Amino acid sequence: MKITLDRNSFTHSFIQPISKLCDQCIINILPKEINALVNETSGIILYSKYITETNIQTPVVLNIGNIKKLYNLLNYISSDSIDLDIESNHIKYENAGVKFKYHLFEDGIIQKPTINTAKIEAFQFNTNFTLTYSEIQNILKASSTNSDTNKIYFFIKDGNVYAELTDMSIDNTDSLTLKIADKYNGEGIKEPLPIELEIFRNLIGSKTDVDLKINTQYKVLIFDMQIGNIFTKYIVNCLVK
Repeated sequence: MKITLDRNSFTHSFIQPISKLCDQCIINILPKEINALVNETSGIILYSKYITETNIQTPVVLNIGNIKKLYNLLNYISSDSIDLDIESNHIKYENAGVKFKYHLFEDGIIQKPTINTAKIEAFQFNTNFTLTYSEIQNILKASSTNSDTNKIYFFIKDGNVYAELTDMSIDNTDSLTLKIADKYNGEGIKEPLPIELEIFRNLIGSKTDVDLKINTQYKVLIFDMQIGNIFTKYIVNCLVK
């Protein structure tokens, strides 16, 4: 089976974010989309969906044993499109400048996430705001200045959204607070919501604004973004404090 994909979209917008989060994953190829769901041990869930015509009739499952290696192989391709030959146990690419064969794992070796993607799509939120790429950069810059903590707390005050880098579970911890948005939609945030800073190290590579959606009842945040025809969600549960 052969599929043709846009090189930049598939390699940098779809594969690269996955490679930053995990070593192994399952990629599903469907007639009108390619998707992946990753449940990383740090608590970050990634659901990425690449809308594209694949010209296949029967869904195909790719068990990727080393996603970083696959990403590096794809980076050797310089053409605007990628023609991949997908066989039962490997992916093959060949043109005048480069060729490679990447072997796949058998079914069952990589554990499938138990999360239901339909529930992710249907999850309701009562607060959301736009987190710009420049503010993501500022947060990471601030984290190097205030390196005593790996936590960030979101809260709303006087109609503005703030992010505070500190650790409220430890006495006498330094803090740095940044205003990250001057408007929001919904009910607001009644008490600070803490998460790990690690998510921002994943967001920075996308170089795009993010729609941050929050369910304050269940304390779940979704960092939602779109790059062309690729839709990516990072789902993060808040910390206790």
